[in-house]
Amino acid sequence: MTSVPGSIDIASISTGAIHRRPGMIAIIIASVMAICLLAGFAKAKSNDTFSKANTLLFLSRHLSNVPSSTILHYAFEKRGPMEKGYKDSIDITLSPESESGGKRAQVRYFTGARNQYMAPISNVQGNPIISIFLQRDVNDMEQRTEGSSLYFQNAIKVALENQAKVKPVTFEYDGRTVNGSQIKIAPYRNDPRRAQIEPYADKYYVFLMADAVPGEVYQLRSVVPAESRQASEEAPEALLEEVVTLGAVEPLAQKERVK
Repeated sequence: MTSVPGSIDIASISTGAIHRRPGMIAIIIASVMAICLLAGFAKAKSNDTFSKANTLLFLSRHLSNVPSSTILHYAFEKRGPMEKGYKDSIDITLSPESESGGKRAQVRYFTGARNQYMAPISNVQGNPIISIFLQRDVNDMEQRTEGSSLYFQNAIKVALENQAKVKPVTFEYDGRTVNGSQIKIAPYRNDPRRAQIEPYADKYYVFLMADAVPGEVYQLRSVVPAESRQASEEAPEALLEEVVTLGAVEPLAQKERVK
């Protein structure tokens, strides 16, 4: 696989040990993200060009439209009959970084008993929420199927490079209609081992991006349809659905005045 120059591939890290040591997953994610620009999931073609999906997700400066002193609040929700659902939140606090002249990101990953520590990310340019969402997903898939998180990660890489459907869309954000892009993949649908990962074989992912949205990421969603293969992707009865959606965008100075 051709990598982005200067990047470290998350797939090179053994995640099997992570699950045997609770709480380490967030630290590993943070360490990798602090070194690279969300390149762990990006997969290049042999001629060093990238698909439109990979470019939108991993090779764009998502945070260039966000002031240095800003908090991005994301709402997380898990729902569906397959597992117990819950709601939580992820906050990304951006602050000026004097050494690089760029932005520093501090992630507050869930709350209460679900909270996991993540080290600050220096000189961040891409939106960390993408990497957080996908890394959480493949590690959960490993636990649910007893398969390898690296196997699922590679399937997502291949799908984003070779199978992703990207189309222009409009959606409502902050009381107005914005123009954006929808990226959709179903990485396991044609997997030769699909029988071993049922009912997840038809799981699909939808990413909503827009330049007009702070941080450029509006929503990240994974869906396990209730009816394998036959379920409609537009409005399925989902066995399991996980959604991350951008909520409030708050000036950091305002937050500090409240304290």
